[in-house]
Amino acid sequence: MTPGLSLKFENMSFLTDQEKELHRMRLGCVELGKLLMQEKALDGTLVPLGLLYKPSEQGLYGELRLLPRGELFPCGFIDSGYDLRTNVPYANYFGWVVEHSRNLPVLAY
Repeated sequence: MTPGLSLKFENMSFLTDQEKELHRMRLGCVELGKLLMQEKALDGTLVPLGLLYKPSEQGLYGELRLLPRGELFPCGFIDSGYDLRTNVPYANYFGWVVEHSRNLPVLAY
């Protein structure tokens, strides 16, 4: 994990379990998105990353994922309609994902 991205997660005892799970979900999404963007950059094919989500089901959390545009969606994932452009610095990925995942139905009910 990138240093600084943990956002001192260990010290967030004031968060509910759902908030902690959403934080973990976002961190995982960002880390994988950064790796994908780095791979695409090495290939010389810079494309925006689409924010996908898998809705939660009763008792199960959903998922968040950044996937290069033009690739097939994994089964059960829905396009949020948001694209992370190639000019966004890696350091800003977490804030971008937080902003654009606020209203996505990924927390268990």
